Amino acid sequence: MNDFQSRGAAEARAMHLLSEAAGMSVHEIESAGFSTPTARRMCKLSTIYFGPTRFRKQQRQAREEAIRAGHTLDTLQLIESNVAKLADEAYAWKLRRDLCRLAANYRKLRTAARERVEHYNGPREEQPARPRASMSNPPGSLERTIHWTGAESKIAAVWDQVRDHATKNNINESDALFELFSNRGISQAEYTPAVIVSIGDLEAIYGGAGDDVILSATNGARMTGAEFLQQKLTDHGLAMLVSRVHGAVDLYTTQRLASSKQRKMCSLESPTCGVPDCGQGADRCQVNHNVAWSHGGPTNLSNLSMSCPFHNGRLDDDRRQPRNGHLVKHGGLTYHVGPFNGGYTLNDHPTARGGAMRVT
Repeated sequence: MNDFQSRGAAEARAMHLLSEAAGMSVHEIESAGFSTPTARRMCKLSTIYFGPTRFRKQQRQAREEAIRAGHTLDTLQLIESNVAKLADEAYAWKLRRDLCRLAANYRKLRTAARERVEHYNGPREEQPARPRASMSNPPGSLERTIHWTGAESKIAAVWDQVRDHATKNNINESDALFELFSNRGISQAEYTPAVIVSIGDLEAIYGGAGDDVILSATNGARMTGAEFLQQKLTDHGLAMLVSRVHGAVDLYTTQRLASSKQRKMCSLESPTCGVPDCGQGADRCQVNHNVAWSHGGPTNLSNLSMSCPFHNGRLDDDRRQPRNGHLVKHGGLTYHVGPFNGGYTLNDHPTARGGAMRVT
């Protein structure tokens, strides 16, 4: 018998290995030459099939069936993963015995296990659909993905229309979806979120190099300069005066409400949440008092930064009791300061790098 055949024979003697591992700790099994994941699995399985239980007879019968069928550690683990799905633990050993007597064919065993679990659990009540939609903002591309969940019949009906439109017009489903939205009166939106453009970038865009310029917007999106020119900008465009040293100085717009003005200036300085690697757009963020209001922090632009609802709830208000760190602002740039003097870190998300102070 060669090494290959020896390995196969050893795999089929998993129950004998478990009998020798019974009572051993994970560390002791590792010391015998097994990897940590395998040692953990052997420790758990040996406890199930050789450890104390009120069902000694059924345990013994399951072991005997597993030995006759030549079950491996993988198939035994598959059995346990299905036992964990039982709604009533009273069927646990019955399911183990049923599956241990089947041949150790992983794919067939998986199908049989699913059928038996469904039988023991009985008919399930159909859960009503939970309509929801979300959008991902991956840092490595200029693409976004919408995740849309709803009633099966409604989603299927929409997708049928998309596929039919794609087939008739010889286009892909993504382009078909955009066209269907446009044909139903959902045209390209006027760009209410502010786009951050430096003077140098603006000259390049209008000089014909728009594809080479990447801009950030306060909704967390990025676009090329050419896409910026194609957008329908709102009539009350925004322009912010920025100092290289002090950051945002003033914001000029048709409306001069102080709170909205400060928020807009903050979002232009930092178009995303200030916590590192967070790509949540500033338009969906909250204005964070870097020094908490309850600790005397003023509502001045130098003390305000954008923070998404999740991180805003985690940032430390009381810096004497550090847990998750806090935000600070220097020269218009927002830094995250880690707990216990963890250092100053800028958010390096690609959209964050397009903030007003970082392109100035």
